[in-house]
Amino acid sequence: MLRLIGMVADITDEKLKEEKLADATRALLETQERAHEQLRQFTPRLIAAQEDEKRRISRELHDDIGQRLALLRIKLGSREDLSSRDESSCRRRCPASDSSGAV
Repeated sequence: MLRLIGMVADITDEKLKEEKLADATRALLETQERAHEQLRQFTPRLIAAQEDEKRRISRELHDDIGQRLALLRIKLGSREDLSSRDESSCRRRCPASDSSGAV
């Protein structure tokens, strides 16, 4: 006598779900790879843009400070001129006073 015990189950739905999951995973990985490649391409451009901006700001600061220093130099020079003219004028008007300012 031969006995056979067994069970049969339909796994078609599970296999379809596995295939869909595998397809979705593949699509997600491809999207991730494309995004990563775009990032690799954009990174050098971003760094170059940042460096250009740093140079531009540096130039502007340098020019601004240079102009301010030149203006200060001019103002100091004109004040020195005025001061020396006032001193000369005072000496001419007050010849009896000594250099210490005592009368």
